Amino acid sequence: LPLLLVTCTLILFSSFLTIASFCLGYRGSRDWMEYATTTLLAILVFLLPMLSVEVAVVSYLKGICTINWVFAPWTTWLSGLVLFAVWQSFTPLKPASLPQLDRLPNRYRRGHDLHSDT
Repeated sequence: LPLLLVTCTLILFSSFLTIASFCLGYRGSRDWMEYATTTLLAILVFLLPMLSVEVAVVSYLKGICTINWVFAPWTTWLSGLVLFAVWQSFTPLKPASLPQLDRLPNRYRRGHDLHSDT
């Protein structure tokens, strides 16, 4: 049961970090947005499956569920990872965006030299 409490505390702390980072990232900081995405992935990929397996083992030890349901969260998580990997393999990658010339100041455009003697 202490391990269950530690996992719940980690999920709460990581959730707070994710929400705070998304709020900071929404204001325009790309670094905070990347940190929020990484923290959210850590919650979804590691902490929630670990918590669900711990809950299943505790419920088996208390006699609430049978042995057949102990590994149901684990197989569901692995199936979700496989489906996500297959989905990602079929989605195309976005090309890197290039800067627009219209957004550059006039002094950096070709053919427009302010300090020319000619």
